[in-house]
Amino acid sequence: MFESIVEGFLKQDKLSLAKAISFVERNPERAHELMTVLSEKTKKNLLEDNSHIIGITGPPGVGKSTIISQIIQNINCGVILCDPSSQEGGGAILGDRIRMAGVQAKEKVFIRSLGTRGELGGVSLNTGDIINLYVFFGMEKIIVETVGVGQIETEIYKISDTVILIVSPESGDEIQFMKSGIYEVADIIVINKADRPLADKIYNEIKTARDLGKMVLSNMNRKQEWEIPIIKTVAKSGEGIDELLKQIENHREFLKSKKILVEKRKKRLERDFLSSISREILARIKNSRIYDERKKEIFDGKRDPYSAAKSLVQEIIKNGTW
Repeated sequence: MFESIVEGFLKQDKLSLAKAISFVERNPERAHELMTVLSEKTKKNLLEDNSHIIGITGPPGVGKSTIISQIIQNINCGVILCDPSSQEGGGAILGDRIRMAGVQAKEKVFIRSLGTRGELGGVSLNTGDIINLYVFFGMEKIIVETVGVGQIETEIYKISDTVILIVSPESGDEIQFMKSGIYEVADIIVINKADRPLADKIYNEIKTARDLGKMVLSNMNRKQEWEIPIIKTVAKSGEGIDELLKQIENHREFLKSKKILVEKRKKRLERDFLSSISREILARIKNSRIYDERKKEIFDGKRDPYSAAKSLVQEIIKNGTW
């Protein structure tokens, strides 16, 4: 049933990529079927370091989408925009893809907006699967934009090779909050709208925090091998974008030289592996007799959910039945 999608992937047909993503979004329980076929037919290894996954995060309104538009003017890539979801349909509602319509027309650029559907972490539940689809399609650069920023949004670090934190001169009140969350996992920091007042003030605050962190590590006899670059940009005019692209490549080469890139891949694939196991097991359990029995006991007030779950697992292990 996936023949036309596979054929399209081999021909670099973006319509086939769109169909594959739609299938994964609508049939998450069957995503593994498509992934298996594409892995076999495209001969793409998800451990290879040919692709570079770039996570972009920051508070709303700092210009994340504008910076992405500038970046993809210069490179061929796949983009995933994680938008807040409508409460009813779960669809993406910000319309970033409309704002990037001109860039979308580039032959080797593909942009997809995903609704987070209430998921914490700032990314969609399907993001990992769609990243893998982009890899199978042959995208060398993959950009993932999160909804916003905060302590719960460090999920972007787990799926990205390079994390870019974007702030603006108006982000002053949020800097302290970010230091305890996403700031700690940023590989590159961008101060956008750097032509505005207070840009130098924010730059100095971030630089001081960065240098203090380096000093703390030094006092602990730990060396910080990658020094986080702080880049000023004016995204609307393109100012500073060349420097950002340079630092993105520098970080990729750093990861490769230190053998970190493959280790990041392994951790991400292990999460995919565990997630797939969970989905398979839960699907089988939910269709089993014992699940219905324990659920009824909970609804009848005879058991609490915790002891019911423990009893269910023990019975499956003991009897080998579902």
